[in-house]
Amino acid sequence: MAPRIVDTIESVKQLSNTMPRTTSAMTKVGKAAGLLTGAFVAAQLAGAAFNAVLDTGSRSAEEMTNKIVQLRKGADGDIENTVLDPKIWEEANGFWTKGIGTEGIENWGDAFDRAGDKASKWLDSFINTRSDATIAQETIDETDRALTDLATNG
Repeated sequence: MAPRIVDTIESVKQLSNTMPRTTSAMTKVGKAAGLLTGAFVAAQLAGAAFNAVLDTGSRSAEEMTNKIVQLRKGADGDIENTVLDPKIWEEANGFWTKGIGTEGIENWGDAFDRAGDKASKWLDSFINTRSDATIAQETIDETDRALTDLATNG
């Protein structure tokens, strides 16, 4: 491998002597790529740090099943601790997860609206964070699993 490195260095020196502008452009592109890589790594680390400090969890299918069962039991109209309780969206309304300029998620309609925000979900995947859009989508997905399990298993 060492001979290849020496050959590459010699080739760049020779290119620098014959085409100095090309070598300068290659150096600038290399520096830009290095800076971009550094920024990406920093964004990943910042996202991981925020996720470690802040509660960005979503509901599990088991928890959503329990909330659906509670709704069935509560025929008197009390929605506390059921799938209709606005508290299930608390994670999506937290400090880190609340999107800029968005209203709080209070019901399923709000959740469906926020879950459609592809830009937030793309940014989450890019810098490894979990925004309100991602948490709303995960909660909807887990509720879907819970309903499917209840329908399949009775």
